[in-house]
Amino acid sequence: MTIRAIQDGDYENILTKWWSDWGFPAPPPKESIPETSYIAFDGDTPVCFCSLYFTNSSMAWLTWLLSNKEYRKKPHRRYIMNAMIDSVSHFAKQQGCSLVYTVSNNRFAVEAFEIAGFKKASSNATELIKTWEQK
Repeated sequence: MTIRAIQDGDYENILTKWWSDWGFPAPPPKESIPETSYIAFDGDTPVCFCSLYFTNSSMAWLTWLLSNKEYRKKPHRRYIMNAMIDSVSHFAKQQGCSLVYTVSNNRFAVEAFEIAGFKKASSNATELIKTWEQK
């Protein structure tokens, strides 16, 4: 397993398909994806993706945890997703963050975050996004 920062072409060649596969009405605008976004691979196969946004405080926001719906190796999928969350969270800590925030209503993602040491802060939240490129 390897984890690397996103590169030119990843958005168009990998991520837009994944967002579509998981039923997102549209991917977020490419310009909204930070350079601190990562893809984990099993060999040459991309498995999962996430973005880490830094703020002007000691908090980082880990979001867009997204996976390759066609990758079904078990327990590899879970292991790779957990390793991605651990690695990106550790990077946030190295950058001086004292808190990493995330939101998810996917039970598998929630379990992965809990394994990585995240604690539930609330439940039954509604995720809302405003973009000027909505269709």
